[in-house]
Amino acid sequence: MDVRVKIKFIYFGLIIISSSWMKAQSDSSFQRTEGLYLDYIQFRENRPIRKIQLITDIDTSQLDFFTKLVSQKEIYLYGSNQEKIKIVPKELWGYFQNGILYIYYDNAFYKVPVLGAISYFIGTQEVTYYTGVGV
Repeated sequence: MDVRVKIKFIYFGLIIISSSWMKAQSDSSFQRTEGLYLDYIQFRENRPIRKIQLITDIDTSQLDFFTKLVSQKEIYLYGSNQEKIKIVPKELWGYFQNGILYIYYDNAFYKVPVLGAISYFIGTQEVTYYTGVGV
């Protein structure tokens, strides 16, 4: 086989592999559902607590509905048998609103700016006491 043919064959193979990898990274067909997540499993399976399950006076059409909801001391919702259930925001794993994921950590919800195969979030933690080594 000619060297040029081998190079073209390798180049063509790399293009196919990279295009399929890029398609897997940007799968726009999956739509995450807005709602509250009690745990990571609910988030992975896309099974949130939806707006229609919640008992609240907050207008559900507001863009920051879930942000306002989790700022309350208690959240009430209807369970599977239509029983009234009370949860507190610190029991939540997180919530998904307007295409953005928020994760609960250290008494606050933090935004996950990029949601993909590898994601990150920035959380702040206050240091109240510091002791230097050898001081």
